Amino acid sequence: MRRGGSAALVACALLTARPAFADDADDAREPTAAAPKATFDVVWREVDAGRLREAAFTLHAMDRAEIAATNQVLFVVESWIAGGGLPRRRKQAPDDHPAVPTSENWDVLFADAVVLLVKGDATHAEGRFLALMALGPDRERISASRRLRELASQLALVQAREAPERAQVEPEGPAFKPYTRSYAGYVLLVDGITLLMAPAGFVSFASEDKTLRTPAYLIAAGFYFAAPTVHVIQGRPLYGLASFGLRLALPTVAGTVAVNATHKDAAVYTATAIGMVAAVILDASVLCQERITTKPATASRPRGLPFFPLAALRSEGGIDLGVGGAF
Repeated sequence: MRRGGSAALVACALLTARPAFADDADDAREPTAAAPKATFDVVWREVDAGRLREAAFTLHAMDRAEIAATNQVLFVVESWIAGGGLPRRRKQAPDDHPAVPTSENWDVLFADAVVLLVKGDATHAEGRFLALMALGPDRERISASRRLRELASQLALVQAREAPERAQVEPEGPAFKPYTRSYAGYVLLVDGITLLMAPAGFVSFASEDKTLRTPAYLIAAGFYFAAPTVHVIQGRPLYGLASFGLRLALPTVAGTVAVNATHKDAAVYTATAIGMVAAVILDASVLCQERITTKPATASRPRGLPFFPLAALRSEGGIDLGVGGAF
């Protein structure tokens, strides 16, 4: 059976199966010495402090002046103990219950209100018990409604007090997990275009006519500055400087070693090309990997290149180069 249904049946049973006060011989007993200390006010203080087991012991020690109310409060407190403690504040939805308490439906509405209180809906439960208390058919039911309304009011105070504390401790949304962001694809794209045109650059640079060396200079500028610009656009200018230094150092060192070793142009060009490829690989695999360890304070636009290169072959021969993007 579901928990809500069980709570409703037990609440009804505690009202309908209770001993009658007027005819109960136990009402004539003399109170014990500890009886004056066991009051509902003590129970409310223990609930306020979160000491539910102590509250249950106090209820067991109370006299029988309000046995129906005591049983009902004890049932709610023990339900909270079984659930692991005071229930947390629930999101408040409109209380659209249309029924007005009457002698025919009073017990059913009372049981529904008890279920709300057990689940932690203190605000709605308090309103329900207030209406039930005003229209109770007898003294015992009115007393039970009054005490449960007081319990609901005490729970609402506890929930209202603990809500800001939970808001400070509990994180909003799922926990942030560090991750690695890579933009190596952009670097490989611009470097791929440069390296594809590198042979033409070497050929033009080897020409004795200095006017034909312009393509080589343009290709070299693309190699040295295109990828560092990607780093700057990604918000990492220091890595842009590192990328430029890497591209300047590796081909230069490789070409110098080849010159000293062979003094052959082909070997120098090959070594320089190897240095260029090595620089591209190191740049993409190391410098383009950004470790994100903290959650951004505010949502920002994803970073990336605002443009991309375009290339199209002409049917009559030749190639069209351009740049596209969103601005």
